Amino acid sequence: LREIADSQADLMGRAVALWQRATIISFGPHPETAIETAERLVALGRDSGCATITAMGLITVGSCVAREKPDEAVAAWREADRLAASVGSRTLASQASRALVQCEGGDGDSPSALARLIPVLQRFRQDNDLAQQIVTVLAMLPSFVAVGEVEMTARLCAALRKTPWSSSTPLRAAEEIVASRLDATALASAVRVGSAMSSADLVRLALASADRLTASVRV
Repeated sequence: LREIADSQADLMGRAVALWQRATIISFGPHPETAIETAERLVALGRDSGCATITAMGLITVGSCVAREKPDEAVAAWREADRLAASVGSRTLASQASRALVQCEGGDGDSPSALARLIPVLQRFRQDNDLAQQIVTVLAMLPSFVAVGEVEMTARLCAALRKTPWSSSTPLRAAEEIVASRLDATALASAVRVGSAMSSADLVRLALASADRLTASVRV
């Protein structure tokens, strides 16, 4: 039994190492370069018969190909969602759901995208998973900018600068937009406020803002 347990621990250890490597790259400017690592993770899951690891890999594969092959990304995320549900992994199911919203949010219906991200963010708060809360706030940034919440987005960006995702592509893209739309005084003020916020503060601000902006579209 100990040998079986050690073998399983080693398997998950290898999976987590691959997942971390691919995920870090996927948040950068060239996510496609992590595809080999992500596919190795999927293969590890399928070969071992572990649905959890397979779902981890599929979520990462989707992130790697979403820019160039959105249909393939959506297919990977939907399979990941199904696998996560089959093993009762709410965290992985929420990650897959978030990715699907981000990809399908390209239709310009920003309030609708925010409305779908609210329950995802709430689930991660209930689970005390701060890392995934931050990633979900990053997913909300394009919608916040699209509906004109520029100063609030600038505050979020300043707060996000203090997190491990300070160099992520979504954050940099949002920063470029707010810098082009706010005058120097307003931008400096927003950055000052955001820089004083904790991670918990920024999550609360994002959630409250999303709630306010989606009141008319939520059922």
